Amino acid sequence: MSIKPTWRANSFVDISVDFLKANDVGIVFLDLDNTMLKVNAKLMDEEASAWVLNLVENDIRVRFLSNNLNSRVMKIAAQLGDIEAHSLSMKPFAGHIVKGVLATEKMHLEKAIIVGDGIMTDTLAANLLGTRSVLVNPVDDSYLIGWFNAYRRWFIRWAYKDVGMIG
Repeated sequence: MSIKPTWRANSFVDISVDFLKANDVGIVFLDLDNTMLKVNAKLMDEEASAWVLNLVENDIRVRFLSNNLNSRVMKIAAQLGDIEAHSLSMKPFAGHIVKGVLATEKMHLEKAIIVGDGIMTDTLAANLLGTRSVLVNPVDDSYLIGWFNAYRRWFIRWAYKDVGMIG
């Protein structure tokens, strides 16, 4: 099984509504930690909130798909109003959640995209499902050891140099 993302982006904000519509994306499954906000953040910042709400206002459905605890994920989702969230999703094995949501949304996998910072969670989940993904740089990886961060970023640039960059 491949762990190659469909696209890469420096940040989630580089993924525009125009890009999503041009690629026939109807629903975006978003990782939270290190994709949209810092690992220890209690709520989304203004930039992340505005980006999510812009997608919703442009008829692109958004669902949070997080491996984090229910209470934290639901609090973040409630901050934005009517965003559906799935905590303890067990990525990369979140296929039952994604397929269930798509069935209720009456959409198919080809209309879905998973956005996240994790190769072995978000990208692999998308590939196991047969849908598309965007691998973004982590919002904050200062909790990881410095040399590991440098190696991780070098590896991603090298391994995925042929993957198209958004933004």
